[in-house]
Amino acid sequence: MRLVILLFALLAVYRLDSCASLARPRAQDVTSAPASVVEGVHDEIRATAMELCQKSQYAADPDSSMGSGALLIENPSSLAITHTVQTPGSARSVRVEKGYAYVADWGGGLQIIDIDPPESAHIVAAIETEGCGRTVTLADDIAYVGDRNGNLYIVDIDPPESARIITRAAVPDSIEGIAIADGYAYVAYGSIHASGLEILYVREPRLTKKVASVDTGSYTHDVVVSEGYAYVTSYYAGLHVLNVDPPESARIVRTVATPGIPDGIALWGRYVYVADGYDGGVHIVYIDPPESAHIVKSIITPGGALDLSIAGRYAFVADLVGGLQVIEIAPPENTAIIGGVDTDGPAWDVAVSDGFAYVATCDSGLQIVRLW
Repeated sequence: MRLVILLFALLAVYRLDSCASLARPRAQDVTSAPASVVEGVHDEIRATAMELCQKSQYAADPDSSMGSGALLIENPSSLAITHTVQTPGSARSVRVEKGYAYVADWGGGLQIIDIDPPESAHIVAAIETEGCGRTVTLADDIAYVGDRNGNLYIVDIDPPESARIITRAAVPDSIEGIAIADGYAYVAYGSIHASGLEILYVREPRLTKKVASVDTGSYTHDVVVSEGYAYVTSYYAGLHVLNVDPPESARIVRTVATPGIPDGIALWGRYVYVADGYDGGVHIVYIDPPESAHIVKSIITPGGALDLSIAGRYAFVADLVGGLQVIEIAPPENTAIIGGVDTDGPAWDVAVSDGFAYVATCDSGLQIVRLW
């Protein structure tokens, strides 16, 4: 069983799968992107991981910076999936806003789902992407969608049912994470070919342009931005802290090593929470001041912590084969897992809104979990 989990962790980290092989049959194929193959990884590992993602179900033995203090989970053992929206591809990233969920759906591009009410959530629109839809973030009625071919799509989502692409920009390689701050897009990209952080001016979408690029030295997975600093997860290095004031002069000012394979990241007050993959768990990093950032607490999760979202006093962790894990984080020194729920397929990302968690799963689309 440990070998199976390890193989799947390799799949998650290296993003080996092709979008075509993980997309279910549909009326139109939305991508022609080839499979990405990591040098030195045996074909049998890839095949095993792919089979797990496509066929198995697992049971393990917001990215808002502060969230809402009103959220209180009185009975963690009562968490349950209340509805599933099967997407045409393979759900990898999710954001929620104004009664809609936006899912980067690998071979399915961007799927837009009406979640009001959550119990009858359904797909209302879709945007095709040239490469596999890998990540999505939202700001000011615009969805920013990154694909495996290094395309950043800027999508008008007002209204969501009539979503349309405004423009498209290119970065050197696969887009893994996007953050928007003060009219700039901070784009984490990376593969075996190139990796780093690209900073684009996007205040006027049709005039989008690159203003800076930072070499992170290895696969770059995710990014968040706050108060003139960007926090970037990087495969070999851990957590990079960048001074991005101004964005044109962005530079690394601190690196915090992590024991695992860092992926998702979330802000909460003076702390950054890092999902550190299989055997890495979740790390709480104190960032006041950012130049002296350091880990103050770590907690191991049962699966492989791939991404997370924070709401109220809780971190909700997409824990790969561990499903959705709920961690109480207030106060940080007493951080502990208080509950969780198995998902029908590996959990890749999670967003939280109005008492529900929306979990992007590799093989079962968007799963909606009632939190009380």
